[in-house]
Formats: sequence, C-alpha cells, structure tokens
Amino acid sequence: MKMVPLGEVVHINPRMPKSAKNGSDRPVSFLPMALVLEDGTIAKEEQRALSDVLQGYTYFERDDVIFAKITPCFENGKAAHLRNLGTQIGFGSTEFHVLRPGTYMDARYLFHMVWNPRFRFVASKKMAGAAGQKRVPVDAVREYKIPLPPLPEQKRIAAILDKADAIRRKRRQALALADQFLRAVFLEMFGDPVTNPKGWDTVLLGDLVSDMRYGTSQKCSEKKEDGDLPVLRIPNISENEVNWEDLKYTKLTQNEADRLMLCKGDLLFVRTNGNPEYIARCAVFSGNAIAVFASYLIRVRISKDANFLPDFLQFLASMPTFRGKIIKETKTTAGNYNINTEGLRSLRFIFPSIELQSKFILMKEKVASSIDIGRGQHAEGYQLFSTLTQRAFRGEFNGRDH
Repeated sequence: MKMVPLGEVVHINPRMPKSAKNGSDRPVSFLPMALVLEDGTIAKEEQRALSDVLQGYTYFERDDVIFAKITPCFENGKAAHLRNLGTQIGFGSTEFHVLRPGTYMDARYLFHMVWNPRFRFVASKKMAGAAGQKRVPVDAVREYKIPLPPLPEQKRIAAILDKADAIRRKRRQALALADQFLRAVFLEMFGDPVTNPKGWDTVLLGDLVSDMRYGTSQKCSEKKEDGDLPVLRIPNISENEVNWEDLKYTKLTQNEADRLMLCKGDLLFVRTNGNPEYIARCAVFSGNAIAVFASYLIRVRISKDANFLPDFLQFLASMPTFRGKIIKETKTTAGNYNINTEGLRSLRFIFPSIELQSKFILMKEKVASSIDIGRGQHAEGYQLFSTLTQRAFRGEFNGRDH
C-alpha cells in the first residue's frame, strides 16, 4: 500500500482565516492541556470570549486532530479528534500541534494514525529542546509516513478501530467499578487509614521490612539480547498490579542482579514525579516471572515474621487518603515530589490483626474471580486494539475485517 508523508495529505498548524476573527465577543471553545486526556478523549470544554483568546493560543476547528507536542504529554498520548467541538472554531494550549485532514484523508483515520505508540515512538526520537521541555518539531510530523488507502477504506478501518477501542473502554470502566467496591469494603472494615477512626494500633513501615532499596540506573533497551533481564519501570506499575506492556531490558552484573531480582510479595513504589499521575503508585510483584526494577522505583520487602500481608499493605497504600499522605509527607523544599527510602520507612499506618487482614484479602480474592475475568478481557481488548492498529499501519486490512 502507498505510504505518504503526513505533510502531503494534511494541513499542519493551519493559520486562522481573517473571517474567523469576526464577532470578538462571541464565545468559542477552549481546551487547556489538562482537559485533553491520555485516552484520546476530552474531559470537558471551557468557553471563552473570542477576544480573550485571539492572541497567545493555538487555533483549531471542528474535525481537526490535535496532539500534545511537549514532553511528557506527548509520550503519554494526549490527543483528540475534535469532531464534537462545541463551536466551529476553538483555541487551546500553545503546546498542541493541529492536523487538518485534506481532501483525501478521513479525520478519524488520521486520529488513529497519530494516537498510537508507533507514532509516539518515532516522533519522540526526533524531539528537540532542553531536558523537560522537549517538543516534537513540525518537520517530524510533516515527514512521518502513513499508509493511504482510498477514502472509503480509511473510513472502514477507522470504524473497526473505534469499535475495538470502545470495547476496551467499557471493560476498563467495569474494572474501575470493581475497584470502587473493594475500597468501600475496606472503609467499612477498617475506616480511613489516615484518620484511623476505629482506633487500630499503628506501626512504622520501617519496623516491618527486611529490605528496601532503589532499582538499577543502568541504561535500558527495547531490544532484548542474550543475558538481558526485563526491567520494570514507572509505566509498568498500574494502580494495583504490575503490567508487562512496553518492557525494556538491561545487562547487570551477577551481584547486582542478585540484589535487584524481584521475589513474590515484593512491593514496588513509584518514587518520582516524571508523571504526577504515577507518584506513590504501589503494586505487588506476583512472582510469576523474572524481573528487576529501575531506579525510579523503590522495592519494599516485608519480613516474613512481620504479621503483615503485602497484598493488604498494597491496598492500604492505594487508598486515596493514604496515597495523598505519602505525597504530602515526601514533598521536597524545591516543591517536587520525590519519595525516598527514609520517607517510606517513617510512614505510620494502621495495623489490624493478621486474621482481619486475611479476611479482607479473602474477600478481595472472591471479587477477583470476576475482576480477573474482566482483566483478562481488558487485556484481550487492549491486544485487539493494538493488533488492529499495527495492521492498519502495515496496510493489512482486507474485506474480511469487520
């Protein structure tokens, strides 16, 4: 299938026509970066007077495709197709690139071509600027090549990808409801883990651990070579579990590998603020694979005689109030959030009996019988969407796809 540079089939950052400036007092849609989500949707729109946004903001129109050009928003997937923009024209953050489909390009197909890991991987290699302020240059967008089937085929492919993505979203929503239920059960049994209204005994985390350390700072690679070990990084720590998507690999000395090899029941805390969404996330390593962990994570290993279940601690640490406590108590004087081992050791939390911990975990596992099915379906949905997207890039769709 013919591959064409985006610059030949879309208008990149089009200029605002003079006619759009008429009626300076009329309301127009406004999208700050925070309202464009990493799942390819818009949380909500703001409205502002046209006169307030004519200068200093990015102009776009209904049916355009936008994506963040600055790190880390670009890598995290902040993008949207503006098919339902509230007004014909709108404005937003200066950190957006705007793509307007040409005559031979379907807007929804265009969105899927740029809202995916492949585009982000290629474009991220060409980002320019100082650390923390790198941006995707226009030339990288202009030169990026995509397959260009006939317009009816583009619409069909986009519809297939939309359907797969909708399945994935519904399954993710079902999992979120199950997690909310478990949090309600936790509060009923133990109360808020910060205010401790039930008067439980408390304990310092440092008194329970046999080992607490940072991971490796060795450079990682996407390509696995002989002797390489998989490295869990910040993106691999989900809200309550380790995920195995987007793994990277590294070589370690035997001594370092022995020190950093993960064991069943190890807890992994995200310690830095490269992406604020991940700060203080915690997951339990299941022990079903061999892996080490990167320096942006802290491993916490609970002593076998501590009478404290790792799964219970993980759930406690994921409760919103306690996670907020971790973040608040580890804020540095520079205003950044950077959890360290000393800060974790000093955390104090409720210490119910091992019997009650076990009772909650048993209840959690009963719910997990349905959640795990959902997670499996969610993984299948993710894999389906990823597979279909890659096939679209390779031009492998045919009449049997539906």
